[in-house]
Amino acid sequence: MARVNSSNRPLLLLRDTRILAILIFVLAFLLFKSSPQHPIGDSKYSMMLSQCLIEHHSFQLDHYNVPRLPAVVRHDYVMNGDIYQIEQVGPHLYYFFPPGTSILSAPFIWMFKAAGISAVNGDGSLSLNGETKIQSLIAALLMAVLAAIIFCTARLLLPISYSVLVTLGGALGTQIWSNASRALFTDTWAVLFLTATIFFLLANKVNGSKLRPVLVATLLAWAYIVYPSYSIHVMAISIYLLTVLSWRQLGIYAMTGAAWAGALVIYSWHNFGTVLPNYFRPGRLLFGKFWTALSGDLISPSRGFLIFVPTSLFVIYLVVRFRQQLQHRALVVLALSAVVAQLLMISGFDHWWGGHSYGPRLMTAFVPWFVLLAILGISAMLRQGFRNTFERVATACIGILLLAVSIFIHYRGASKAATAAWNSLPQNVDAHPERVWDWRQPQFLAGLINPAFPPNVPLLTENTVIDFTREDANKYLWYGWSIAEPESRWTDSTHATLIFSLNEIKPLALTIRMAAFIVPSRLEKQQLIIKLNEKTLTTLQLENRDLADFTVQLPQQLLRSKNVVTFITLDAAKPASFNLNPDQRDLGIRVATVTVRSATQ
Repeated sequence: MARVNSSNRPLLLLRDTRILAILIFVLAFLLFKSSPQHPIGDSKYSMMLSQCLIEHHSFQLDHYNVPRLPAVVRHDYVMNGDIYQIEQVGPHLYYFFPPGTSILSAPFIWMFKAAGISAVNGDGSLSLNGETKIQSLIAALLMAVLAAIIFCTARLLLPISYSVLVTLGGALGTQIWSNASRALFTDTWAVLFLTATIFFLLANKVNGSKLRPVLVATLLAWAYIVYPSYSIHVMAISIYLLTVLSWRQLGIYAMTGAAWAGALVIYSWHNFGTVLPNYFRPGRLLFGKFWTALSGDLISPSRGFLIFVPTSLFVIYLVVRFRQQLQHRALVVLALSAVVAQLLMISGFDHWWGGHSYGPRLMTAFVPWFVLLAILGISAMLRQGFRNTFERVATACIGILLLAVSIFIHYRGASKAATAAWNSLPQNVDAHPERVWDWRQPQFLAGLINPAFPPNVPLLTENTVIDFTREDANKYLWYGWSIAEPESRWTDSTHATLIFSLNEIKPLALTIRMAAFIVPSRLEKQQLIIKLNEKTLTTLQLENRDLADFTVQLPQQLLRSKNVVTFITLDAAKPASFNLNPDQRDLGIRVATVTVRSATQ
């Protein structure tokens, strides 16, 4: 038997798909874990429910100190005041979103509790810090597994180099990094199950691996239980399986799916007295804004899938250009059908932009299908080849460029607080969804470019008090501010601006009630520079953590009909960098009020 040269052993190991998959899992987990943005929106209270299942064996959140607020009746459920994640059902409180994520995540709660991390405070109230830590770690773990599955799927048809490129594109150049790995969105578990299912489908075609109907049915059933919009993919794959499975296997597949469906019905009937929970009802699809939603889901600068995942255009090119050499065309038809069907369904939601999210979050399920199409397209390209060197080089350059752009876009969503603040400032995107069409301020560039100067600058008069805790203050704020909080509002970058117009230009005085972001013994002061229309007015050394009044004079010679006051905090820092909490905003000062008076007063 020939002996293997020990010096070549590391290279041989790196050619082993399993070893490389484990390496990709570890690297992806470390990257996802270290990416700082963790927006907890729809998934808020989901880990409290997981803990409730462990501690009280109940889906009712009455066991904890969740405030019962006046009921708000919506068309699909009764909301608990302004806590939209909680629904009121008779005398009980329930988590409104699908229970699948909480059920599947419950086993992790034991480990986190052993490590001293809990989603519930000692008084029974929600621990947002604990909820965030738990969700971010589980999401990073699940999406690292997904990255490894993508690599293994690509290796069924592609060499290692191309498999790595597909993995980079699928895991880092899509919503997987910027959304699904950030917190336990409804997609996080579901897209993992869908990706695993697609791996089994391709393995069956490539090497004849046996499809296990119980496993496939269970994966798809739980994808639906986690997120009902995956019913589209369940139906598409079920139709495909009619041509693949034997009658006996189809019977097992159908019975397994029916068993899981029965369990969901029992859960719903026991807790709500209905066949399906409110979130699962198709009546939520209204199709009232279909054409706007359809175009917005594809090409709007802040929600369009083709804008946020430009590699998808390259994948479409590969499939069309090398269509004659495509293998497993039934899978190509399946992928395209599933994508088109879900696009049509998502466009049926009046709330099609997905609320306060990053990019095309509602189209996360597109990712595993485009990964499959990329694998099949690249495989066809490698078999057919190119007509000439120019085409080969041009194709490679365009592909790498689009991959780099995709990764950059989703890096910003996973790492930059300004992209999350974009949803609230300068206007709430839910109240002004037309913002998703504004090419002057696309979400993925928030923080890199300033918003366009507002066309309507609010008039300021003497004795005006701008209350920064109220939404009405937003009209005076151009960029650099976070959302309103009960006592004040923080700057969230080194530069923040206040704008106003004047009918009469005369000397004014601004009394600013503010405080600095201070960390005792670690960050002792904030140097604040205040400018008016690009001219420095004053430099302050702020050492106060409590709100105090500071008066700044606005000289007549510097004032104009439209004015910009700029606050520059060179010592702004992230609370997370001091391990105070998960907050990734660059905090400098917080402002409660700005009062305008005549300089003579």
